[in-house]
Amino acid sequence: MSHPRNRKRFAAFLLALVAIPVLSMAAARQAVTIYEAEPFKCVRCGKAFGVKAMIDSLTGRLASHSMFAAGDALKRLQMCADCRVVDMIENKNETNIFQVKR
Repeated sequence: MSHPRNRKRFAAFLLALVAIPVLSMAAARQAVTIYEAEPFKCVRCGKAFGVKAMIDSLTGRLASHSMFAAGDALKRLQMCADCRVVDMIENKNETNIFQVKR
């Protein structure tokens, strides 16, 4: 290492080691909120099951669809999965797939 060229390389190597960024594991373990939205609660049981903006958008888009022309079917979109199934079984007067003629 007595040669000046070797000393310069060694100094550059040491400088590169010092300049390497190190990830702090303590900082990596902290939770960071990226997006926060208001939850939507089921109109029947009150359980939160989705995001309010998504449910409002979905009901707005499907309001003009023929399957959701009846108020009950559109309201079913605002129910959680469990309440939706119970509501479909309780409403016997609605048309279901077994009543459709081919």
